[in-house]
Parts: sequence; structure tokens; C-alpha cells
Amino acid sequence: MRLSKACDLRWDNIDLPNRTIIVRRLKGSTDSVHYLERDEMNGLKLHRQQQSDGIKAAHVFINERGQPFGCMGNARMIDWAGEGALAAREWIRGGFLGHASITNTVR
Repeated sequence: MRLSKACDLRWDNIDLPNRTIIVRRLKGSTDSVHYLERDEMNGLKLHRQQQSDGIKAAHVFINERGQPFGCMGNARMIDWAGEGALAAREWIRGGFLGHASITNTVR
């Protein structure tokens, strides 16, 4: 799914009992229905529970003010997550978590 589609994704596009998601097309194209895998379903259910603790939002991805996440905000968040993952990988690769032997880390 493209980022612009994810930013516009609404809870009413997701049918949790039937494990499907409707992807709305722009410019008059035909919408499509996609099957959700088990891990995707679990993630969406968890996200919905956490989101409903404070805010009842129509959109799946919202910011801290309860407004739909914009594409630029999502792109920045993905960049930050990627930078953090790269830094963690380098830290692990460079120091084996501070152990002299990888067997201690594995254990």
C-alpha cells in the first residue's frame, strides 16, 4: 500500500471479522479488497485497542492531537525509525552487546 493510501486509511475500510481491507482508489478507479494476514490482523486489533483508550478516530493512523497523520509526518517517522534501526545494528555488530564472545550474547 502506498503511503498516501495508508494516510487516508479509515477504520470503516477494514472488516476485522472477515479479515479484509478495502483500498480506495483515487481518480475514479475501482476500489480493491485485500485479505489480511494473521499478523496484520493482530497488529490492527492491538492498534485499535490502544487508539480507543483516549480518542475515537475515523482514521487508522492519527497524530497525538487525534487528527489524520499527514504523509510528510509518516515519511519523517519512517526515516527516524530507519535511522534508529541502522544505529542499533551498528552498535550490535560493533560490540556484540559488550561481550567479548558472541556465545555470551546468544545465551
